[in-house]
Amino acid sequence: MKKTQFLFLVVAFAALFQYQLFANTPTRGFWMWGSSLTNSNITSIVNKLSDNYANEVYLLVKGTNGTKTDPTILTNFITQAHAKSIKVHLWYCVFQDNVYLISHPDARVYHCPNPAAGYNRPYRMDSESYVNPLYPGYKEYVLNNIGYFLNNFDCDGIHLDYIRYGHLVYSFDSYSLKKAADLGCDTTRLLSFFNTSLNYQIYAVGSGFVNLYSQKDSDVVKWVNMRKDAISDYISAIRDTIEKVKPGIKLTAAFMPEGVGNPNSSDVHYAQNYTLHSTWLDMIAPMSYFKSYDQPTSWLQSITSNAIDRVVSTCKITAGLQAFGGVTATELDEQIVYALEGGSHGVLIFKYEDITDNNKWNVIKNRFQSLSAVTNVSADFFKLENYPNPFSSSTVIKFQVAKPCVVSLTVYDAMGKKIMTLINQNMSPGFYNVNFNGNELSDGIYFYSLEMDGLKATKKMILMR
Repeated sequence: MKKTQFLFLVVAFAALFQYQLFANTPTRGFWMWGSSLTNSNITSIVNKLSDNYANEVYLLVKGTNGTKTDPTILTNFITQAHAKSIKVHLWYCVFQDNVYLISHPDARVYHCPNPAAGYNRPYRMDSESYVNPLYPGYKEYVLNNIGYFLNNFDCDGIHLDYIRYGHLVYSFDSYSLKKAADLGCDTTRLLSFFNTSLNYQIYAVGSGFVNLYSQKDSDVVKWVNMRKDAISDYISAIRDTIEKVKPGIKLTAAFMPEGVGNPNSSDVHYAQNYTLHSTWLDMIAPMSYFKSYDQPTSWLQSITSNAIDRVVSTCKITAGLQAFGGVTATELDEQIVYALEGGSHGVLIFKYEDITDNNKWNVIKNRFQSLSAVTNVSADFFKLENYPNPFSSSTVIKFQVAKPCVVSLTVYDAMGKKIMTLINQNMSPGFYNVNFNGNELSDGIYFYSLEMDGLKATKKMILMR
């Protein structure tokens, strides 16, 4: 390839990379029930959101009961929200659907054997609203519903919830057992982990099954991977549907926070994996409800920062905040602060209907107003540059810190994969030079991203020997 052709490709890649990573301002959003809307209250709700600097709403349009939001109300809400520059993501519960189960009772999940309860074989869970993801025809039903929303409403994204199994015991139906057997799993041995009351306590109630997975037991790994692949199949198929019907809108999801701190447990119980499943997602919102998990508000900082480390670089992390369960205005404020300190791309509050007092709204308005001023900035703001560029082995990255703050400097390859973090620490005001050595890297396009004080900038550099 000629050097001029190479440089042309560099410019093209750089423009694409910067657009993908830094096109959006931080999320200032709420989860909201679609059932809360009526044609008479939409205007007041939208005005309330706008007056408090919200820029995104994740609106429940198909919940666990399986019914859809009235189309006239949904259209009216989206139209008025867009008039106030508020994006509307349609929130869809994937693996819970009572409407579907009424007409397809065999689609219910099956529990593993539980001898103490009188079940020596897997048995159907009629009391649960979970749908078996492997039930024939269910994925097509989900995709048809997603297609309905994409074709009929001017939404800005699809947001997935319950894109997970409810527990490790909820998938011992004939379809799952056959698929696992086809993958080489000894399902007879698998079922033997629950064949006595003692075994059930060890492997279903206790951590025995998780321990076997951590120890890479062959049958358990095949079983867990089968379930993780089922989640992947749904998310990737929904992504494909979006790209065919309404390309360019966002696909996001709410994930359980266990996948951040205890990924093996999350793999086993929920089949939900931040690294694997972020491949198809533009954003994941960890549902880091501190009070529900008996944690301090500072927990959000570690959940957020660790989640960022687990997902692929093209997937943002936006912390899910708790407003229900007696959360005070002070605790809500602390959650926002800690989430942003952890690197969250804004915040998403669960939920709009739980903000019932003025103190909470004052916190939201102050914090959201501050976040609304955080926009993507050019690299010139930081006096960010590297020299030489192109470089043959090493280059010096130069930047300025205007005030004391945490500074992060990270290098990515042309596909957005993180190569290394050069700096992640508190720094004092001043000018800095950081050496980057590319001797172990292949020739090509790289990017370095500088973050400080809620702002972010990126520049390209070229390694050319």
